[in-house]
Amino acid sequence: SFPTRRSSDLGSGLSDFIELVYGENAVIHILSGKAVSRALRAHLLMQSALVLKIINLVMRDNTLKEEDLIAINAFYQSFVNGNTSDEEIINTDILEKINLAVGNKINILSNTSRTAKLWVQYIHYINVIKLFIAAERTGNWQNH
Repeated sequence: SFPTRRSSDLGSGLSDFIELVYGENAVIHILSGKAVSRALRAHLLMQSALVLKIINLVMRDNTLKEEDLIAINAFYQSFVNGNTSDEEIINTDILEKINLAVGNKINILSNTSRTAKLWVQYIHYINVIKLFIAAERTGNWQNH
């Protein structure tokens, strides 16, 4: 049979992505709002994939200087090996450079494509959900 378009998907490709992880029937429940925990996991996975795609674009497009790339790689290796303290993570300017480069790439993508703008909005919406979950779990009513 031919695949049917879900009215909640509206041609964005969201259901196609979720079907990579969950079965077709589960996707119907996720997009209809019946499977909340699965939906949350699916949206978090989707946002992670989109952000990784943007970071990959930043690294491929040579937006960062060669010495910055070397510093990022060294910081990453140190972090993965457990050789980085919390103070070093807080005080490093490498994360700020990455954040700035990703932010610039997001702005460029949003201004050049309506589809990219849709996905950037999606990333921001999922960030709001993450902030809400963190506020809820920590009991931080100011952030709530």
